[in-house]
Amino acid sequence: MKPDSQPQTIEEEQPHFKAVGIVKGEVNFGEDGINTVVIGGKSYRLKYSSDKVRAMLALKLQIKNTANNEQRLIVHPRVIHFPNREQPYIFYFELVGFEARLTQDKSIFNVLNDFEFKLCGLWQFIPVCRTPCVSVFRNFTEERKLFIKAAEPLVKMRFVKSSHLPLVWQSSSATPFRFNPRLDKENQGHPKFVQLKAKFVPGRDSFMFLEEVAAPMDEAPRFLKASKQDKAQQRKKTPPTNNVEKRVTPKPKLVRPSKASA
Repeated sequence: MKPDSQPQTIEEEQPHFKAVGIVKGEVNFGEDGINTVVIGGKSYRLKYSSDKVRAMLALKLQIKNTANNEQRLIVHPRVIHFPNREQPYIFYFELVGFEARLTQDKSIFNVLNDFEFKLCGLWQFIPVCRTPCVSVFRNFTEERKLFIKAAEPLVKMRFVKSSHLPLVWQSSSATPFRFNPRLDKENQGHPKFVQLKAKFVPGRDSFMFLEEVAAPMDEAPRFLKASKQDKAQQRKKTPPTNNVEKRVTPKPKLVRPSKASA
């Protein structure tokens, strides 16, 4: 059975923010709506965005028809960090699709092996994580700019939410940026934009560097982020649930842009 959407590729003409890869594990669907994938004996939440409902339904049908819970999935990696650096972050995956019996030559399954990911983002330390991260933001488009301009703060925050993915990269070609409060803005510097392949390590809940696919860039592609005012408003509210069924939806006049890329 084919994935819900066309086979994913990682071949891109222009650099842009991206985090996508392949995991293989036992998929379980909970009666409470909590779905998981077991990798290396550890269970990870398997979520899906509102535009991937059909992909999840297709995966359920695939498992039902084949009686095989062991699946190769195309996923976006996601991490929830906490204000306290001593509190472990939570790693989970967001479903994009799953392996087809027949794939095209440029399918992601012909480019990446199991547990390999392509990560494209800002190489930096963040205050709440001891390990440097590849920070993946929402790519900028005029359509998305108009959408978040008209959206309510909570919807906007969800849409532009970034992923900070811990990466172990020994002897990295670019030094991860670290904010220094003692320096003024002019001397602060900025993070490099990196594009690389990495392997997910379940035991460490982090990525291990494999190879660069392009040299680090001084200027990152344009991306969207929430304003300080929007962040302040979100802190006053109860954190939203990640279940698709309970998501706050935009007003009817708003048309959510495609989430095909990060």
